[in-house]
Amino acid sequence: MGKPTSGWRRPLTLPPLRRVLVPGLVGGAVGTVAVLGIQAYLHRWQPRPPHSGHFALAQVVWILLALVASARGAAVAGFVTARQFRLLATLVAAESAALVGIIGMSLVVTTDGCLPILNTMGKGCTWQPPWDRWHHSC
Repeated sequence: MGKPTSGWRRPLTLPPLRRVLVPGLVGGAVGTVAVLGIQAYLHRWQPRPPHSGHFALAQVVWILLALVASARGAAVAGFVTARQFRLLATLVAAESAALVGIIGMSLVVTTDGCLPILNTMGKGCTWQPPWDRWHHSC
């Protein structure tokens, strides 16, 4: 005879942390590279100083869309790679991608003006937080 099937279940196991963190880290890196691309693209059609509020708004919207898209991609990858606890794996992958992407975005935007090809709002190579930079440009 075999094991009874009525009360027998496989034990639930959490997916390995590596399986959900790798999509998150890759998603965050993709988000940071996307922010670099947005900065380079916006550099080509920036208005002369003083910058208008519309230009600063366009920059913020494009950056947020890039970060959300990269976090969404990481969430899908976390969902696909997990066999059990898919919601948990999806949330860990998405949130780690968002965290890495926001840190990368902060580094890119804070040093705006240091690399001429990525200069969109900077007047020189000085450290200035993103919220302060966008606030003074409006």
